[in-house]
Amino acid sequence: MDGYFGWLGRFLRVDGPASSARTRDRFGWQPVQPGLLADLDAGHYVRDRADVSRAPVTLRT
Repeated sequence: MDGYFGWLGRFLRVDGPASSARTRDRFGWQPVQPGLLADLDAGHYVRDRADVSRAPVTLRT
């Protein structure tokens, strides 16, 4: 990973769990939109889901 991302690879390997608990407690914020996985499943980030499902996956080493 370091060969591809350089110095940034060090940060990408770190396990950094995140939570919205502090924001919810401090500001009384509650999410009203769908979660990330539901949003991705709905296809909001691609023009045509059929094109994405047929697209070949290329991994760089």
